[in-house]
Amino acid sequence: MKDTFRIIATVALVTLLIASLYALAMEVLEMRESKRDIERVYRTLEEAELQKNSEESPEEEEWVAKYIALAEENAEFFGWIHVDGTDIDLPVMHSPERPGYYLKHSFWGKYSDYGTPYLDERCVPDISNNYVVYGHNMRNGTMFAQLHRYESEEFWEEHPHIQFDTLTEKGTYEIFSVFHFDAEHEGYWFNAHTCMGEMEVCEFLREALARQLYETGIEPVYGDQFLTLCTCDRTYRNGRFFVLARKVVT
Repeated sequence: MKDTFRIIATVALVTLLIASLYALAMEVLEMRESKRDIERVYRTLEEAELQKNSEESPEEEEWVAKYIALAEENAEFFGWIHVDGTDIDLPVMHSPERPGYYLKHSFWGKYSDYGTPYLDERCVPDISNNYVVYGHNMRNGTMFAQLHRYESEEFWEEHPHIQFDTLTEKGTYEIFSVFHFDAEHEGYWFNAHTCMGEMEVCEFLREALARQLYETGIEPVYGDQFLTLCTCDRTYRNGRFFVLARKVVT
């Protein structure tokens, strides 16, 4: 009887070990595939910049040329987000006819647990006064995971701006509120507000400033263009982490 028990226990342990090794191998392969996909996006940008540098063109058009190259590869490309002090330097997609598609797909349309940052389907380009962008909080620190650095007031002081460019305009945004959000118990959903009137903006700002982890001293107003970044947050069982910013008018 004891021998039988030992055999069963050994088989179970070996099976568990094989399953764990398989899961680890798949995770590593997925990470490498995601890295290759992003590097391919970077190469497309670099090639577009080299091409543009070899041509005679107005200086103000140079910034958008590389993004046009990405739009030619995928018409659902919306813009590019860059956050200093992090590895966030990524394309942002928009697929209103396929909500959430890029939650599990790469820029190139391949299935991926890493996904690609994407704009909420309710956002209307050049009309919405709040661009809502989602990205995964990957355990290996990729995608939007490093947004959590903004939990530190010191990090915010050193990196108060986010660059978010679209095919129609360049945009520098200053962060005015960051906070944790309990999706199971809170009733006000910041990502649901994309085309806001004056009263809605006032409520949006009141809710955001009441939750901020630290005071930024920035006082947004109706008429500002907002950027809302959202990723998962392990503070709660079903948590979100929000970083809210307004566009700097130059």
